[in-house]
Amino acid sequence: MQQYWLIDPEREVVIVLQLEAEHYVEVGQFRRSEMVISPTFSRLQLTAEAVLRAGR
Repeated sequence: MQQYWLIDPEREVVIVLQLEAEHYVEVGQFRRSEMVISPTFSRLQLTAEAVLRAGR
């Protein structure tokens, strides 16, 4: 899996991790109105808030 996202509704954060070689490295932690950055989905336009709200 090239990339995965950790969604933590209690901390209200979306963490994006990207596979590099044999290890995952953190792309970033996104909160509230911050745009989620995804190297895999470069055209994606979602805020962390929208992702967190989708799970409710």
